[in-house]
Amino acid sequence: AHLPARAPRAAPAVPRVAVRASAALNPDAEKEAKAIKEVKAGEKFPVCRCWKSKKFPMCDGSHNAWNKENGDNIGPLVISVPKTE
Repeated sequence: AHLPARAPRAAPAVPRVAVRASAALNPDAEKEAKAIKEVKAGEKFPVCRCWKSKKFPMCDGSHNAWNKENGDNIGPLVISVPKTE
């Protein structure tokens, strides 16, 4: 049986760039872990996903104006911790 020749692949829409971790990061730099907010049992924490919040990284509702102006429907990522008994 004869198989048809494969069509050539199209170039990706976005060029891919390979970056070695050692070129992008400074392994000698001191790293500091930062906590944004401790979410306790029964609490919710809305995290901004539109990058418009004046309280970033916490959502302040700025996405509502963005959604209205652009016909979008983005909203926050809501992190919630269930109550423990």
